[in-house]
Amino acid sequence: TDEPLHMQLTRRVLQDPRRDLLLQQMEVLYPRTVDLHQRVHDDMDLEVYKRAKRHHADFVDKLVDQQQTTSAQPPLGEEEVLAVLLKVCFNAFQGGIYVKKGMFNHSCRPNCETFGAGERPGRNAGDSATSRKAS
Repeated sequence: TDEPLHMQLTRRVLQDPRRDLLLQQMEVLYPRTVDLHQRVHDDMDLEVYKRAKRHHADFVDKLVDQQQTTSAQPPLGEEEVLAVLLKVCFNAFQGGIYVKKGMFNHSCRPNCETFGAGERPGRNAGDSATSRKAS
């Protein structure tokens, strides 16, 4: 599909029969609150919120419309869908949403990496001989 990963993951959360449980688990993720009417954002600058709302407007509209036609659960409003989409954008790792991993301090220069069962960290030609301490 040509659809961005964050859109696919958000749709899966919204259409999951356990949506309310998933949303409850995701409450701790950034951004914790998005409510333009209150103009109070505990952890997100209002200008960042406005820019994100403009940037994702088409995706949000599409997700709101799809909820109303495909979900047996009561549909979420536009701002609730935007909140879920932003949580996915800011906290999805390797094609999934990991609530506990999302609690780590994010960095453009990460010092930790996840390996699956049977995988081992290897040394590639470009790897540094030294490693940084995980924080």
